[in-house]
Amino acid sequence: MVVEQARDVRQVLDSLLLDGGTRSFEATFRSRPSGAPTPFWLTATNLLDDEAVRAIVVSGVDLAELVEARARLAHQATHDPLTGLANRVLLLERLDLALRSSVGARADELLRRADQNMYDRKRSRRGRL
Repeated sequence: MVVEQARDVRQVLDSLLLDGGTRSFEATFRSRPSGAPTPFWLTATNLLDDEAVRAIVVSGVDLAELVEARARLAHQATHDPLTGLANRVLLLERLDLALRSSVGARADELLRRADQNMYDRKRSRRGRL
């Protein structure tokens, strides 16, 4: 398991021991120390009271393909398909993050103002007011 998630997984399993039932959660594992991390969706069921089982049963589904597909879709949504360059959506996301952390403003509001200012300057250069 990836070390950063150990405490969260432990909390899930502890609550399963105390309260019983079933819990589902995501956890990432490495097959070996130098191996790539693989995300799993795990479902753990407390069957300690079941005479035939007397265990906590955990089953998992490998999410690696789903995570890769999400990353590809996110890239496609934020980059031009022909050039591979970032598009306006990504620009707005990054501006939002930067502005909210610094001044609390929203990027789309500021970008609209910048677009309007640029439009006004072009009109005034052409003699139109």
